[in-house]
Amino acid sequence: MREQGTPYRGLLYAGVMLTAIDRVHRKNGPWNTNGGYEYNAVLIAAVLTLAEAGPGDLSVDGRDGPHGTRWAIAALAGGIAGALGLRVLAQRPAPVAGEHEQQAQPAVQEHPAAA
Repeated sequence: MREQGTPYRGLLYAGVMLTAIDRVHRKNGPWNTNGGYEYNAVLIAAVLTLAEAGPGDLSVDGRDGPHGTRWAIAALAGGIAGALGLRVLAQRPAPVAGEHEQQAQPAVQEHPAAA
């Protein structure tokens, strides 16, 4: 896993930024001065560039891990899938208060002879 760190971390970071764009910044338009998604898009572009170019000679582990266009596309696709998954989970209706407690405790019926 250590050798695949750069594309994997790119996938995670792209997913986080895409979720931030969807949940917070999209309604404000593209420009950062209006609270838009411009900065998030630049961060996504930067992390995908790192996934394509690879970690380089100054990487901490000193290895040239997997990189290339396919890895960048995979990181973007994984980020999109993660952001869409979070969007679906966020749109689920919240449970009604007390509903879980009622389902967890079965109704106790007294036997007619015990009364």
